Amino acid sequence: MEILKETDLIIENKTFKSAGIYISRSTNITIRNCTFTNCPYGIYAYQSTNIVVENCRCYDILGTYPRRQFVQFNEVQGGEVSNNIVLNNAGATPEDIISMFNSSGTKEKSILIYNNTLTGGGPSTSGGGIMLGDHGGNYIQCYNNKLTNPGQYGIAIAGGSNMKVFGNTVYGERTAVSNVGIYVHNYNPKESMANNAVYKNEIYWINKNNIRNDLWINDPGATYYSNVKLEKRVDDSKEEEASQIVYIGGLKIRLSIEK
Repeated sequence: MEILKETDLIIENKTFKSAGIYISRSTNITIRNCTFTNCPYGIYAYQSTNIVVENCRCYDILGTYPRRQFVQFNEVQGGEVSNNIVLNNAGATPEDIISMFNSSGTKEKSILIYNNTLTGGGPSTSGGGIMLGDHGGNYIQCYNNKLTNPGQYGIAIAGGSNMKVFGNTVYGERTAVSNVGIYVHNYNPKESMANNAVYKNEIYWINKNNIRNDLWINDPGATYYSNVKLEKRVDDSKEEEASQIVYIGGLKIRLSIEK
């Protein structure tokens, strides 16, 4: 679907298979309660204003580089990505699941990315979960998102200013491409970074070399604090194999079995 030079448009309750939504030079566009399956990308918005993507589902991004995101804003002013669920199974080929490329909010109203659940990434060696500030940008808040094994990284600030990353849960086990849970580093030498912050996130990340690597802050001006190290999650199925469940007086009791 193409949305070109449109204003005040809502797309909702639709299913997209093998094709996404392309938005260009449009204003006040909302994508709501839609499902994307085996698509090269979900929503790509270019030179547009106030783009909202909410309550959507996406299963298996199967695009080619560079256009293989669930959501990418490219030179977008204002918007929101919220309450979406993305699941990439083996065989999917996502880059950045959510990408903010040279896109900005304002001091009064940031771009908001929140309450998204993102699972699965790779095999890209550069892609990951949520990318902020790619080639610059300003005033974006990323919070209360839950990411599991999203690829090379979990959440990134790769440029720009006034980016806030807080209250997220980022979990990554060792894979062939895993690198870092959350990072701040300026990959856009033409612009400086300022007033970026990473705080109160919960992180567990093992890189491809089997080394714990939760956080990398390579920006002297960035603020970071109260980020919590998570423990490795327990595999319930394996735990059940090594235990026995009994019920005593209506209570469920797990008895360990020594091996």
